[in-house]
Amino acid sequence: MQPRPDLDGRPKLVLGGLLRWTVLVCLSGISCGPSFEMARPLAENGIAAFHRSFNLGQFAEIYSAAAPQLRAAVPEATFVTTLRKARQELGRCASVHPKRWQGKRMLGSATVYMLETESEFERARVGEQFEFVVANGRAQLVRYTLLPSPRSAKAA
Repeated sequence: MQPRPDLDGRPKLVLGGLLRWTVLVCLSGISCGPSFEMARPLAENGIAAFHRSFNLGQFAEIYSAAAPQLRAAVPEATFVTTLRKARQELGRCASVHPKRWQGKRMLGSATVYMLETESEFERARVGEQFEFVVANGRAQLVRYTLLPSPRSAKAA
């Protein structure tokens, strides 16, 4: 930073390009979504709620509680049918073991949180990947993916 005379002759501080953008990003972060520390427990609670509903066969309820982005991308009938087939194949979810997580800040008032788990179902052990939008004190499902796991529950 070097002082430069302004139009009235007084020195004026001018921030360099990179520093200016760093300051703007930091200031904009104040108005962004919840911190990763606050968002993670909300996303983990979202996983627990997902599995409770999954075990009860309440697939339409999962869909209706999901983020608008998921509902816009996937028709309810497709979502419900897919989860119903997964439930028939896997059985009830018995336990969930977190493997990795990643927070991604969005501009605006939300934080996107991705969590990957290894989950034990009645008939198989599979990986699951959840992505939640966390805003206003709640987590909404944006994406759910079943990942292949090298071991099944029967082989374990």
